Amino acid sequence: MKEKAILETRLVLRKAIEEVYMSLSTCRSTLVVADLGCSSGPNTLLVVSEVIGTICAYTQKSEECARGVEVQFFLNDLPGNDFNLVFRSLEHFEDIAGGKEAPPHYVAGLPGSYYGKLFPRCNGPGSYLY
Repeated sequence: MKEKAILETRLVLRKAIEEVYMSLSTCRSTLVVADLGCSSGPNTLLVVSEVIGTICAYTQKSEECARGVEVQFFLNDLPGNDFNLVFRSLEHFEDIAGGKEAPPHYVAGLPGSYYGKLFPRCNGPGSYLY
């Protein structure tokens, strides 16, 4: 279901990512992405992959040097989610998606309900995709 949703909204998602990326300053900006309800199956890293892939494609297409943008991903699901599996999958993902063209990126797992307070207040400039 998640894969189907990503595939059906891919163009809108890519456009949003490009617009946010272009709006960031070229020096030391942070793009923060939250995947609320990430699960722990084969589709867990689809959002991470799509964001990184879109940024890489944009910088190649526009022949723009990569901006000094770091990307932070917050993967959220209920505490029963197997976050160990998520982070083992991340190691394999880094082997595939890593490389010089990929922006620096960091992934954190946040167990808990997103109906409560989940994230700290923004403590500096940054752009957020939820």
